[in-house]
Amino acid sequence: MTREEAQAYAKRRQEAVQLATKIAKGGIAQSQRHQATQANKKRREPDFGVGDLVYITPKGFTTNRPSAKLDQQAYGP
Repeated sequence: MTREEAQAYAKRRQEAVQLATKIAKGGIAQSQRHQATQANKKRREPDFGVGDLVYITPKGFTTNRPSAKLDQQAYGP
């Protein structure tokens, strides 16, 4: 293989990789849009504002209760 042939081969390979990358990124973006659409189907905007009294779940909070079963199910206003 001559130098020119090797350079032409390397250029073709580089173009092929760039094309494959572009196609893969497009597929990933399409998948992300589809996943966002599916995830947002049952979501809604909160219907409460600043100063409203709400209940929150203790998920993610640590308490001094011996068991989650004995803890409150929701913390209120």
